[in-house]
Amino acid sequence: MKPQYTNQLLSSYLLYLDNKILTRGEAYVTGVSTEFYPNSMLYNGYYTYSAPHDQIIADSSITGANIMTGVYVNKTFIGTGQSGLYAIDYYNGRLYFSGELPASTIISGTYSIKEYNIVMTTMPDEKILFETKYSPKPKYTQTLSGLNSDETPYPIIFVRSNTMTNEPFQFGGTELSKDFIRLIIMSDSQFSNDAINSIVRDTKNGYVPIFNEDEFPFNYLGTLKSGYNYTGITANKTSQGNSAFVEDVFIAKFDSQEYSQQLREISNEVYSSIVDLTLTYPRSIVR
Repeated sequence: MKPQYTNQLLSSYLLYLDNKILTRGEAYVTGVSTEFYPNSMLYNGYYTYSAPHDQIIADSSITGANIMTGVYVNKTFIGTGQSGLYAIDYYNGRLYFSGELPASTIISGTYSIKEYNIVMTTMPDEKILFETKYSPKPKYTQTLSGLNSDETPYPIIFVRSNTMTNEPFQFGGTELSKDFIRLIIMSDSQFSNDAINSIVRDTKNGYVPIFNEDEFPFNYLGTLKSGYNYTGITANKTSQGNSAFVEDVFIAKFDSQEYSQQLREISNEVYSSIVDLTLTYPRSIVR
């Protein structure tokens, strides 16, 4: 299936939100040095090695961020395409090698990590809020074991398409596409949750640059196709009309005793909110 407008919009919004949180919120940690540990799974036939952190920063427009272009294997630096290193999966904090390395091999790297993971989801709200077990993301210390399969690291922001519609806009087949996007924000403090809500609230009446299919910086393995600078790629999109308008932002915070008690049963330190956004874009519809 060829990607359609809503597919491009959701992926573009994910990159947009990621950049806003990293630039305005400075929600990242630089100079993180860790080892990468063998992962039992094969991914598309490649041997996997995982960092203690996921969602490594790949955007070179982020001030002071360490953009990892390779790793050290037994203290020798190799880049992507060298010595079996096939890809760096920035979103999942993984390395993919074409062959299995000896058990004594030490793989290490230096990179920057996001404070908030941002992921697209199709899960309903109640499953995210009340049926998912959360564990705090490791920020500074290493861990020799991965997350349990039934746990999700937080802080995290889930991005989901809620509903969508087209409305008549002008003669000639142009209609106004309206996409309603929902964010479910899971934070590790009330301060952080309020900060994210404020960043998202301030995007109202702004524009979300829309990436064409060939402009998305990551391939199917989560690695960069080439260098990635969000500011550079999106510099002229709004002036050229390739941006969706943020028509409305509505933030709901749940402070009821019943809701809080249910969340505390999942984790003692989860602070959450739900944000509904309306994004509009006039499009010429081909029928």
